[in-house]
Amino acid sequence: MTTIDWRARAADTQFSVRNFINGQYQDCVGPKTIQKFAGRNGQLLYEFANGDGSEVAAAVANARQAFDDGRWRNLSSGERAAVLNKLADLIDSHRETLALYESMDVGKPISKALSDDLGGCGGRYTGLELPGHTGGGQDWPGFGDGQLAGVKALGVYFAVY
Repeated sequence: MTTIDWRARAADTQFSVRNFINGQYQDCVGPKTIQKFAGRNGQLLYEFANGDGSEVAAAVANARQAFDDGRWRNLSSGERAAVLNKLADLIDSHRETLALYESMDVGKPISKALSDDLGGCGGRYTGLELPGHTGGGQDWPGFGDGQLAGVKALGVYFAVY
């Protein structure tokens, strides 16, 4: 069993807070600065511009474009599942780092961050077949035999459980 030196990892951690819009990282913009201090010891962890609304407008416009052009909307549930499962795999592969960030950010013990926040990672998306969307997903329990006929998909979510 490998022992992790969490204090050394925390000492080496450098946060970078940026927006991720349309597949690219962008620095936060705005007239004021937000500072985040560690719950454990009050040390400054990071600071970033509080935003001026332009980031939200850009993110919403890009999300609308992605919906309108069908790059996500037209994927089968199996194709969507593959994307969401890749995200779950990435969370799994970085769970120790993510737990460390959470522990440093809110001051909770690393054991709680690992068990409570990242303990359920690894769950996988099985899909929901809606009329006209096929491709490998499974119906949700209790929703079969056309019970969802006429239901229009409004979006997608990803839950880590």
